Amino acid sequence: MPQLQEVFGIGIELPLSYVERQNADGAFKRAIKAQTHLVIHGGAKQGKTCLRKRYLPDAHCNTVHCSPSDNINTIYAKIIRNAGVAVASRNHPIAYLNVPSNVKQQTQANIWRSGRGTVVLQGQTYEFPDAQSLCGLLSLLNERRLIVLENFHYLAADVQKRLAFDLKTFHELGVRFLILGVWKESNKLQFYNRDLSGRLSIIPVEPWHDEEFDSIIDSGAELLNITIREEVRQRFKNLCFGNVGILHELLRVYCQLHGVDERCLQERELIDAGRVDEAISENLQATYPELIQILQALGVEQHTGNVESSYLNYYIVRALIDIPASELRTGVTRAQLLAAIRDLHHFSDKEQVTIRDTTEALGKLRSRQQDMSIPFVEYDTSAQKLNIVDHRHLFVLSICRKEDILAELPYPL
Repeated sequence: MPQLQEVFGIGIELPLSYVERQNADGAFKRAIKAQTHLVIHGGAKQGKTCLRKRYLPDAHCNTVHCSPSDNINTIYAKIIRNAGVAVASRNHPIAYLNVPSNVKQQTQANIWRSGRGTVVLQGQTYEFPDAQSLCGLLSLLNERRLIVLENFHYLAADVQKRLAFDLKTFHELGVRFLILGVWKESNKLQFYNRDLSGRLSIIPVEPWHDEEFDSIIDSGAELLNITIREEVRQRFKNLCFGNVGILHELLRVYCQLHGVDERCLQERELIDAGRVDEAISENLQATYPELIQILQALGVEQHTGNVESSYLNYYIVRALIDIPASELRTGVTRAQLLAAIRDLHHFSDKEQVTIRDTTEALGKLRSRQQDMSIPFVEYDTSAQKLNIVDHRHLFVLSICRKEDILAELPYPL
């Protein structure tokens, strides 16, 4: 009998209400057949891992879950360990997991937990961290699975850049990677290494369309033997701003509030209108604190009290709060942002807020967010547009009073 958590909500397994989408699913199925690396990108909770699991089960992947503390050494060590060679410490002998017996007998390994060292197999020495050596070792271990790097965005910029260069070597030697991460721009890896052109298949998981959300709701309602009224569906869809994770969470809480934890034995219509606001409020409580922390971090100014300072970091955040969430969904042009900043600015001569200074401040946003696990915004220099990366924050901005959010933001003057 289907359980609610298996149908709606965020979990580690593929949801039973999963629906195939022509753009994302079709592109991924085509990419699997190509001889390229694969890159799945988009906002948080937008179905990147679900898309991978739909067509590539865990057993078919050599999966590394990246963390902020990882470097190139630890990542390659994890790949080796997943292939069958356990990582040793200086105080313990090497252990083996699934290394073929004929290889094990002739193997001496010395990979420290830092990931740096050598592996000697059948008289051949493999140095680490080195992409070519890793390819040779994986071949000898008969490791043919796709290497999956989950949460690529957690890695420091220098580690991402190093991997972008190594991907060219891996492609030339026939080792394929699948990279999943939270970002908007499709050319992120090419930005680090232009030689990756033609070697990557890019699969964006966004946008989600209303009819796809309808399919999820229909599928889930059928599995749980319930009916969800049209006005409730529409309100939830409007509040999602295209984020499927928010939709799942709203539906999960809404069902729970009606006492639905598994498939109903008899068909049931969920009719309590008050439960809609309760579901929204519960999700708001879970997402509001994170947004406030982000806005405070981005809007903080080191030197305050000087009326001659422009405080553009603060005013960029002020403008994003002031601009309607419906407009933020598709991104804000530099010109639109500049106009909003000038309207809000303390300068009496608004022309003192220049396009040059604004562009410079936008260009520094990447470094200002380097300590965030998921960036709040990305500035697309080619389109001259500022994009909100995680649309879950639009859910908060659309519901909360601007005055309440501004009260949490330190004023520099």
